[in-house]
Amino acid sequence: MKEQEITRFLHSRYGFLLMLMVSLAGTVAAYLTGAVDALTIDTGFGLPSANDWISNPDISLGVNLTLNVGIALVLIYINRRFNLMRSVSTLFAGIFLVMQGAVPSVMGQLYDGTVICLLVTLSIIPFFTTFQRPERTRRIFLAFCIISAGSLTDYAYAAYILAFLIGCFQMQCFNFKALLAAGIGMVTPYWILWGFGLISADDFALPEFVNIFNALGGREIALLLVYTGFNLFLGTGFGLFNMIKVYGYNSRTRSYNGFLTVLSATTVVLIVIDYAHLNIYLPMLNCCTAFQIGHFFAINRMMRSYIPILTIIAIYILFYIWSISI
Repeated sequence: MKEQEITRFLHSRYGFLLMLMVSLAGTVAAYLTGAVDALTIDTGFGLPSANDWISNPDISLGVNLTLNVGIALVLIYINRRFNLMRSVSTLFAGIFLVMQGAVPSVMGQLYDGTVICLLVTLSIIPFFTTFQRPERTRRIFLAFCIISAGSLTDYAYAAYILAFLIGCFQMQCFNFKALLAAGIGMVTPYWILWGFGLISADDFALPEFVNIFNALGGREIALLLVYTGFNLFLGTGFGLFNMIKVYGYNSRTRSYNGFLTVLSATTVVLIVIDYAHLNIYLPMLNCCTAFQIGHFFAINRMMRSYIPILTIIAIYILFYIWSISI
């Protein structure tokens, strides 16, 4: 097979399907061998965290795998709908699944990290359609309502609400009506559940920040720190390279990519200040990092670009091996 064909395959839907199957198979294998550790962190404001929604671990595995595939498909749709990369490459979605599968405890059970990533990516769809269209207040309302509903199960959503508020300036849709729509969207989920008596003031509690060295075992700490550090390195590095290219895009595409940068920065800040709950932010970090990686290789399709792509995938396979050997 020629080198150009290998590169083309990695960017194609068939390459995506191969990475999807590898990540799913690896996660199922890890689950069957007992390498998926239960996550019991409860950080909900008014409702139970997602890890408490399903008690059966088999069902939790199946649901989480389905949601991760759903996230990858949503990312592909967003790129094609809004032309973020100026390419129809699906490499970034495949790499996202590989990154997720590298740590089976993240991929192998339903928990808040997966739900946060799914709801944030879904919120992007109506939000991006408001670019220079402040009169589309219903879509602004919908985006903020989705994020606010998630905050009932995890306080991390509050930071992403702030990211979307910043995004209103990037979408050039910020005015009083947009602000009002965002405010109503944030209040609505709480208002509805309070009205039905499903939540009360006693259900709310401030989050507790715990030192990661008290929250995790030594070997797990080492894995997560190295894994997270590597993701941050790739996301920052490829993001800086992409920024040079993004400056040459039109204002709409620059705004879209700028908002994704804000989401990345928000996730990094959350990891730094709330490191005890690092697992919760990993899917969103993986999502942002995978996008930067895919974007870079989509606009730099050199004949031998498959070599660094396969090298990155190989490193995550090593993370997987490390994870299941703990």
